Amino acid sequence: SLETLMVSAFAWLLRRVEAEPLGWAPESATPALLGTLAHKVLEGLFYRGAALPAREVIPAQVESLLDEVLRQRAPFLRSSQWKVERRHLAAQTILAAQAWRDMLELLGAEVLASEEWLRGTWRGIPIHGQTDLLLGLPDDRLLVVDYKRSKSSNRLVQMQKGFDSQATLYRAMLGSGGPTHADRAELIARIAAARQVGVVYYMLNDQVALSDTALPGSAAVPGWRTLGNDIAAEAMTRIQQRIGEVRAGELRLNREGDGEYFEKQAGIKPYALE
Repeated sequence: SLETLMVSAFAWLLRRVEAEPLGWAPESATPALLGTLAHKVLEGLFYRGAALPAREVIPAQVESLLDEVLRQRAPFLRSSQWKVERRHLAAQTILAAQAWRDMLELLGAEVLASEEWLRGTWRGIPIHGQTDLLLGLPDDRLLVVDYKRSKSSNRLVQMQKGFDSQATLYRAMLGSGGPTHADRAELIARIAAARQVGVVYYMLNDQVALSDTALPGSAAVPGWRTLGNDIAAEAMTRIQQRIGEVRAGELRLNREGDGEYFEKQAGIKPYALE
């Protein structure tokens, strides 16, 4: 929501007042739907209390979990005319799951929570969001994981240019609040005892992990990249500016070149402008 505000204050307002156009389109394998399906499969593979699955059993587990997720969320994709798309999704998810499993093993990571809702404050604003995974690492370190069903190229540019906002906001939630459900005593204790909280985006389509935090041993993990710059400086400055304008009753419309700027210079796909 705050990234939408940064890209287009007008699009943000339309969503807040529920005035977006209600378009209709036939069922299709959209990027958003395929991303949701892949997320749900990974949620079924990596969760609190479960040992890491053996590499050789992951293909069968992915196939089984994907079929169940399709039954629940996209039954049309189980029909014969969608066989190619279904097989491609399964193959990509198997590769992503196997590579991710190996990364977690090399880091000595423990799954503390999956699909966990967090809440807190940032600059006096109540915020909330759902993490895909919370990992516990040796030496009282935590890692917030966000799965992205895309390649790493655009996200890498976004982080290098300082236009990523999720990392800072997740950390703000963990530092100023924590899990939404108060009965998560063990998780709350682990968060309180953390010496370091890092963030990683795991890019499913090319099996690359992009992190803003240096971790012991991560340099030896295939596909793991650590960025040394402030990945959120530009984003948080602009979001704070937009919030100030909204509070003052101002709504700035987009200019003609905004779409190209955000996509090419900031690494952000400007969905808000659509």
